[in-house]
Amino acid sequence: APADFVRTIGEALRKRAFTARFEVSAAEANNIFTVGRPLGEMERPGALLLPYCAKLKGCSLRYTNGCSRCGLCSVGQAYDLAERHGLTPIAIQNYEMLEKELAGLQRGGVRAFVGSCCEAFYAKHCADFERIGLPGILVGLDSSTCYDLGQEEKAHRGEYEGQTELNLKLLGQVVEHLTDDGR
Repeated sequence: APADFVRTIGEALRKRAFTARFEVSAAEANNIFTVGRPLGEMERPGALLLPYCAKLKGCSLRYTNGCSRCGLCSVGQAYDLAERHGLTPIAIQNYEMLEKELAGLQRGGVRAFVGSCCEAFYAKHCADFERIGLPGILVGLDSSTCYDLGQEEKAHRGEYEGQTELNLKLLGQVVEHLTDDGR
């Protein structure tokens, strides 16, 4: 259909903008997704949203918002990244919490966010992100996900027991570019 063709071309152009703006490869650009507005119009983010599934499986904080920064998983490094750049880190436990947090950030005056999720989650909830209305950039995960393993229903409820890995290199590049005061 013509609309699909236009959407595909638009997505290709957005990916090309990522390679130039973030100095990343085309493959890395495929792991960056925009929500709500094009990259060139993205404002400085105020929060870094992280999936609970990136926390260590046995972590006592896995199913809560927070991180002790013990160094055993990539979430602590992401919390450090957020702190260095003046972002509020938020560990998302389930889809309902995501909606609530995005709406709360928006009410609190935050104008954009950076987050991390798998491509399948983004594809499934793209329309939801648009409906909520807070612009952001999402960076794909660097490992197998609940969707790859057919456990997305557990994950939706915040009960997925596997562990994913944040793509810290790419997440760091995105955060640094969007929070650079000279941009």
